Amino acid sequence: MNVAYRKLYALIQSYPSIDREQILPELRCLDGHLEHLQTWWNNDDLPKNIASASDRVNLTLKETKNKENIRAKIKHPLSGQSQLQSEDLGVLDISAIAPEILAETDPEKVFWWFWRFIPETQIQKQQQAFLIPAHPVLPDCSIYSYSSTVSALVGAMARNETDAEHPYLISFTFSPVQEFIKASRKFLDFWAGSYLLHYLGARLCWEIAQQYGPDAVITPSLWSQEIIDALLQEKYSDFSKFFEKYTGDSP
Repeated sequence: MNVAYRKLYALIQSYPSIDREQILPELRCLDGHLEHLQTWWNNDDLPKNIASASDRVNLTLKETKNKENIRAKIKHPLSGQSQLQSEDLGVLDISAIAPEILAETDPEKVFWWFWRFIPETQIQKQQQAFLIPAHPVLPDCSIYSYSSTVSALVGAMARNETDAEHPYLISFTFSPVQEFIKASRKFLDFWAGSYLLHYLGARLCWEIAQQYGPDAVITPSLWSQEIIDALLQEKYSDFSKFFEKYTGDSP
């Protein structure tokens, strides 16, 4: 089975605020695969367990105001500034999914849509959507960060089952960055040099994302990155209307 099917299924199944029972059967790209995917998901807990134990950067603390209203007190990992989250997100039903995505037969394209735009649908409902922790016991990351980590792990492990490839953790950097930027003589030179490094880094991340999925890049996150969004629109031109709907502009 194409790894895109499992990545899509894992992303949706690990996102608690999605009405999975309603949406999954309506995704045409999963026709004929749902039974196998459900069996696999129920019998393979390793990606979920690893994702639950991973360290992330969105640190949160849990605070109980009273028995009827339990809310998370969220603190910024650097400044320490805190705020209480709003009420629960509620459940995203099938009305939140674009009809053309439900009818799409390419699982990779559907995965890209869910990865990029499902958070936007929740942000429209609640501005603090990205701050709601995935688990109240160890609230160290957001719902979206957790589900994206699960799908990334599924992608690495699924490839290992069918291919000769093995998952690796790669770190790369440009050098010398400081010397390159320091050579700027004008503010415009400084901006251009910084942007050039940013653009080259984004292009490298894009090549990885096209082969392994955008969730495979751990840091920097590719979600809502302008250059990545522009390249995504080149890849799927019909995504332009979704950018206009959810972000108010077209990359």
